[in-house]
Amino acid sequence: MKMIKYLIVGIFLFSLSCTNHKKDDCNLLAAYSEQPKNLAFVECRKGQGQTIKYSTYKVTGAQSIEIENYLVEHYGMGELKFTCCGWEPKDGKEGEIINSELKKLNKDYHLLVTMTGSAEKKNDKDSLYIEKDRNKIDYFKVTVRLVEI
Repeated sequence: MKMIKYLIVGIFLFSLSCTNHKKDDCNLLAAYSEQPKNLAFVECRKGQGQTIKYSTYKVTGAQSIEIENYLVEHYGMGELKFTCCGWEPKDGKEGEIINSELKKLNKDYHLLVTMTGSAEKKNDKDSLYIEKDRNKIDYFKVTVRLVEI
């Protein structure tokens, strides 16, 4: 009888966890929004403090403008500007992904999105230089953070 009780509780808890989270909620874009086809998922990590977790993605320099435009248009991220050594959103303005399913889990959850690109490259002699042509940058990085505010 005790074994059946534990089995029922286990099944209940398992079904509850399945309904509260998407199957692959580590890839935050795929789980709670739309992942553009040219944006490759790289990894997911546990966060610290208010950041619960974050996912990172990359896109080639040649396709970076397309992804930047998407993030600006859909999520309100600031347009990228060139600073000292790379690209970052103007005034540090991150975009926000709004998802009602995520808000049902926790009203204080927010998905913040940003994009950066390093202009540092190495030449044939292994010396660093700054490449200002976006198309020649190996990749730009997109980060989506799940935060509790």
